[in-house]
Amino acid sequence: VGSARPVSSMELIELNERKAQAQSNFIDSLAFAWGWTEASDFSRRPSGMLLHPLRSRTTRLQINDGDTVFWKGKAMLLDSTAVFDWPDSAPFSLIVNASNWPLGFHELAKAMEEHEALEAVLPSHLGWGLSGWLPMVPQDAVLWMKLEMVEHRKQKTAVNVQDPLEKWNQLIDAFEFGSWGADTAWLAVPKLIASPCISWC
Repeated sequence: VGSARPVSSMELIELNERKAQAQSNFIDSLAFAWGWTEASDFSRRPSGMLLHPLRSRTTRLQINDGDTVFWKGKAMLLDSTAVFDWPDSAPFSLIVNASNWPLGFHELAKAMEEHEALEAVLPSHLGWGLSGWLPMVPQDAVLWMKLEMVEHRKQKTAVNVQDPLEKWNQLIDAFEFGSWGADTAWLAVPKLIASPCISWC
């Protein structure tokens, strides 16, 4: 039996780029089919997130890192399967750029500086990526969010908030040069990282 040719890091990168582009094209086609692209305030963010505002603010709200936002609504898969349902009686709370939720949730919180209620589509890399969050969120799942801000609390004391992308990029850079920055405890209690690069771990 012949041995399989090893896959290079560049081939993995190219594969992920092709998958990301295919998913981006699919998301754009959804926005067109749903009529979002015809709305004057529809936007596609640099991250790939699509925003379809339902109710905009008359005055911009200032949301800073460390603030807590509360919203009601739903997070769904594209087939309308509900992953989370946050009713009036039990709204979702998020500490901006501090709570342990996917990056897309924090970007949505900042989007609510301008919009009280919105729909959004989050590419998988802004959700749980290749790992998914089984059994609720499959691998490579795109999330469809319908949200309304119900409360905003300013952070009263300063917090030390680190950009999660900066830490992740440092980890990947080190890994590509042959170094795994985890301590020995990781071997006994391994941890999954929600990211498009989970397969590298």
